[in-house]
Amino acid sequence: FFFFLGYYMIVRQLIILLAVATLENLSLKNVISPKWMPLIKMDLSKMVAEKVDTDLLFKFGIISDIQYVDVPDALNFQQTKLRKYRQSLEIFQKAVKYWMSSVDNVDIKFALILGDMIDGKSIESKSQFQCMTRLKKISELLPCESYYCFGNHCHYSFDRVSIVKNFLADKPWLLKPSSKSPDLPCRPSKIYYHWSPHPGWRFVCVDSYDVSLIGSSSIANKQLAEELLATNNPNDLTMSGTWFNNLPYEKRRWVPYNGGGSDTQLNW
Repeated sequence: FFFFLGYYMIVRQLIILLAVATLENLSLKNVISPKWMPLIKMDLSKMVAEKVDTDLLFKFGIISDIQYVDVPDALNFQQTKLRKYRQSLEIFQKAVKYWMSSVDNVDIKFALILGDMIDGKSIESKSQFQCMTRLKKISELLPCESYYCFGNHCHYSFDRVSIVKNFLADKPWLLKPSSKSPDLPCRPSKIYYHWSPHPGWRFVCVDSYDVSLIGSSSIANKQLAEELLATNNPNDLTMSGTWFNNLPYEKRRWVPYNGGGSDTQLNW
């Protein structure tokens, strides 16, 4: 389903959105089958335009790839676009301010942050924890929970112990086993989880770097990632800039900054 996610991690975020459309009594397998595609393709813009309050169950804020770091503007990895790293903090502030404005007089129930809150450049300046603190001070202004999933820049900036400590530990129910959620708790080797904000609805946060080179959940899963990459990408992946040489378009997802899910997570 989500093994080695697509180019530039677009698929990682689409999976989360698929999960958002998942009714609690449906299995993940059913959700991605043609039978349930109408659930995913609901015309949400029409619902918002019509403002059918009687149909509104809850609202939530969503943002992705803030990639903040306190460094001057610079070109991106491909040297094609100017990245404004400091400005991203201001954009996040505007998003939170908008969420707090009670759009249509309805408060959001939670905020969903789809990974890459901090840019990997924070490692160079050893400022990842300082940048994280600035971001969390903004998100803590919200009178509701903030939920996180984790992308490649998260794993560049933090190890799994730090991810659990700094992004999941403020939700004790995620870290303790429960009769209602026997698959919990979260831990460094398991940062995928789920929650239900409203009866009949369940959100699933997957770990898209469970099997990967940069944030694998185990030594075995890192070795599996190495084998899969070697099978699908003949280039020298230890050298930046050569990963896509003579690589067919359909194989371009097989690069070191992508990842996928383990059998353990798929079974979960």
